[in-house]
Amino acid sequence: MQTIPQSVSRFDPSWKALSAAGGSLRHLTVRDAFDLERLNAAGYPIHLSPPDRGGITFESLAVRRGPLSVFDMRSGSGFRAAGGCEGDAYSFSLTRSGTSVRSFDKRDVRSRIGTISISRCSELTRLDTSPQFRTTGILIEGDFLARQARLLGSGENFGTPAFEPVVDRSDRAAATLARSLECLHERMMTGAGLAMLDDPLMQELLCQQILHLWPRTPLCGPALPASAPMVRRARDYVEAHLAEPFTVSDVAIAAGTSVRALQSAFRRNVGLSPVAYILNQRLERAHAQLKQQADVRPVSQIAYQCGFLHMSDFARRYRERFGCTPSQTRQQR
Repeated sequence: MQTIPQSVSRFDPSWKALSAAGGSLRHLTVRDAFDLERLNAAGYPIHLSPPDRGGITFESLAVRRGPLSVFDMRSGSGFRAAGGCEGDAYSFSLTRSGTSVRSFDKRDVRSRIGTISISRCSELTRLDTSPQFRTTGILIEGDFLARQARLLGSGENFGTPAFEPVVDRSDRAAATLARSLECLHERMMTGAGLAMLDDPLMQELLCQQILHLWPRTPLCGPALPASAPMVRRARDYVEAHLAEPFTVSDVAIAAGTSVRALQSAFRRNVGLSPVAYILNQRLERAHAQLKQQADVRPVSQIAYQCGFLHMSDFARRYRERFGCTPSQTRQQR
C-alpha cells in the first residue's frame, strides 16, 4: 500500500466531503467486507464490489482544488464498480499497472499500462479492473472544461469537445500530460501540496493542456488575426491588474479576442506566451519594489500584492529570474 503523509486518516468514507474539504487530502481504504459496506453506504460515487474471486483490497487518495480533483487509486485484488459520478465531470486517468475495462452505453474501453483513459463519468456504467491495478489521474468539472473549450475558440458556444477514449503514452502529446499527472501525484504524496492549483491561472493551464490533446472535432473556427492593438490592450489589462488573480481568458476578453489568437499574437509580437509575460511582469514589479529604499513592507506582502498567492512559489521563481532571493535584493539596496 501507499506511504501516506502524516495527519491523514487511515479510513475516511466521506468521499462526498471532498467537495467541501478546502483542499485537504482524502484517504479511503477497503480491506474487508465491513470496510466495503461502510464505503458504499457513505455515498462513494461508484458502487464497489469484489471481483469473482471474492475478497477485495482498495485504496484511494484524492484532493480537490476548485473545479479539479487529483486522485490516485489502486487495488491489489482488482474490483468491479457500477454507477457514474454525480454531476458532470471528466476523468483523465493514467494506468500505471494492471488493466481495466470501462463500459459505456454502446462501447467498452480497454486500458493497459502506459495509456490514458478519458471518460465522461456520468456516462460510465461499469468498471472492471485486473489485480494489481493502479491509476493516477485528474477529475475536471464538465462546466469548467466546456468553458475553457469555448475560450480557446472564437468565443462561440462550442460546448465540450468529444475525446478519443484512450491514448497511448508513446504519443508525444499524451506523454506530456502523463508527466503532468505524475508530477501532481508526486506533490500530493510528498507533502509538497497542490496549493499551486488554487491559482485560477494554473487551473486554466492544466485544462487547456488537456484540450489540445484529443479533440475529435475542431474547437474553433479560423483564428482572429493577430494585431499590435490587441497586444497593447492585453498588456494594459495585465499592468492594471497585476495585484489581482486573473487568467489568460480574462486577458483575452479584455483584448477582444480568443485565447488562441492572443497566444499567437503574443508569441509573434512579444516573443513570450501570455502566461510567461504575466509571470515576468509580476516578478519585475516585485523586484522594483524590493529595491526601493522607502518600501518597508514585508516581502510576503509585496509578493501577494504583485499577484503571487504562495510565498514558496514566489521565492523559487524570483531566484530563477534574478539569481538571488527576495531578501538578498532588499539587503543590497
